[in-house]
Amino acid sequence: MQAINFPVKQQCFSKTVGDQLTSFLICTYADYILVIVSQTGSVGTLLRAKSVSSFGGDNTFMVDILFGQRTEQWHEVCARQLMEQLSHAGISRPLLLSLALQRMEVSSLREIVRLIMSNFPIKEAANLQS
Repeated sequence: MQAINFPVKQQCFSKTVGDQLTSFLICTYADYILVIVSQTGSVGTLLRAKSVSSFGGDNTFMVDILFGQRTEQWHEVCARQLMEQLSHAGISRPLLLSLALQRMEVSSLREIVRLIMSNFPIKEAANLQS
């Protein structure tokens, strides 16, 4: 695991998810959070997720596919779950998520979200909130 402090806070690590070596990069910008998850060594489908407050005070999580595979519903599920976890941790900035995975499996996506959250620089990111 490697943390780089300049110019953007970054966390870079690799873990085995399922039977695939998976690389993670988490960058906390002032206005966005960027997460890249790759099992292919390249950038994959890029999604944008954000939290929107509704009239009752509850949050709704919106996900847009910016480019890449639009037929894989699990990409959107993963982005929504990750945005929900970030929101519960006090992070309100939008998320850019890149997924380049060999296989889409529910257990793998759960593990990916868990690994991101357990390695996420929550305190540093929360301090950047406006």
